Amino acid sequence: MVSRADDLRLRELLIERIGDEATTELLERLPLTPTENLATKDDLTGVRGEIAELRGEIAELRGEIRAVRAELKGEMAELRTELRSEMAGLRTELKGEMAQLRSDLGREMADGMRTQTWVFAGLQVSAIGVMAGVVALLTG
Repeated sequence: MVSRADDLRLRELLIERIGDEATTELLERLPLTPTENLATKDDLTGVRGEIAELRGEIAELRGEIRAVRAELKGEMAELRTELRSEMAGLRTELKGEMAQLRSDLGREMADGMRTQTWVFAGLQVSAIGVMAGVVALLTG
């Protein structure tokens, strides 16, 4: 470890060799980081290795994401097909029920008309009978 005394000796030596102003400028430009905090080539190699591992993991994740996306697209297409099929079935069923209702309504209307016709005819016959009785009473 470098001591304060070592720093002062180095400064004095630099002042002797390059002068006070140049020494001050040189020392201001040098980092004040302790040597144990400086990165070595081995440190950089380790970091590069870690970066390469991370890139591999990222590529792997991208592949997994693509696979999940493809799987989801397939499932969505399958659901879309099922939904369309169910809707077509419901549409057919609804059309059948509507046709049946139309048929039932037509039959009920025809039956009602027939009943009304018979009632009306019966009322007319009764009215004719009443009028014939009235005429017979008046003439007779």
